[in-house]
Amino acid sequence: MIKLRSERQSLLPESRRKLLDIRLAKELVELMTERTTSEQLGGRTTGSAAWRSARGEMGSSAPSQSVTITPTLEEQSLLKVSEMKMQILS
Repeated sequence: MIKLRSERQSLLPESRRKLLDIRLAKELVELMTERTTSEQLGGRTTGSAAWRSARGEMGSSAPSQSVTITPTLEEQSLLKVSEMKMQILS
C-alpha cells in the first residue's frame, strides 16, 4: 500500500507531497491514540430505555477494555520519515 501511495504521489508537486506526508503522520498518530469509549462517556441519555438497551448504549459502571494498536515496522518507518519531513518544514 505504501509502495502504491509513493508511485501515485510521484506525479504530484513536491509541496503537495509534503502536505500529504504531514496529513498521513497526523492520521497515524490519531489511529495510535487511545479513544474514549461510550462507556466512559456514560452512555446515551435520550431515547427509551428499551431502545438504548438493545443497542448497548445504557452506559456501564464496568471498566472498559483497552485496545492497543501497534503499527507494523513499515508503518513505523513511514511515520519516522514523515516526522523528519515535518521537522525540516518547521
